[in-house]
Amino acid sequence: MHYDEDLLEQLTADHRSVLVHFSELSGVPSGDLQRKDLADLVTDQLVRHTRAEEQHLYPIARDRLADGPAVVERELADHRAVEACWRNSARPTSPRPASTGWSPGWPRR
Repeated sequence: MHYDEDLLEQLTADHRSVLVHFSELSGVPSGDLQRKDLADLVTDQLVRHTRAEEQHLYPIARDRLADGPAVVERELADHRAVEACWRNSARPTSPRPASTGWSPGWPRR
């Protein structure tokens, strides 16, 4: 159980950190050098976070939740949607992470 609790604590902390940086990013005007730095930071955080979810959390969820496979598939679909949005916008002006679960799933394996 300790591993599961540590994993959930780390993923929760990652969520909070990404949300803070998304909020900061949305307040920085286009063309500001800080915007690119924040966008790069958010991208790095999301990639790392998504890998952790896909490698560690989702296998546990599939096995332990009654509807685990369906839950995981919904989350992976959210990852794909956010990835597409992020790539198509080349760093969104007003990111809305809560609308799609906020975790992109790239790079795809």
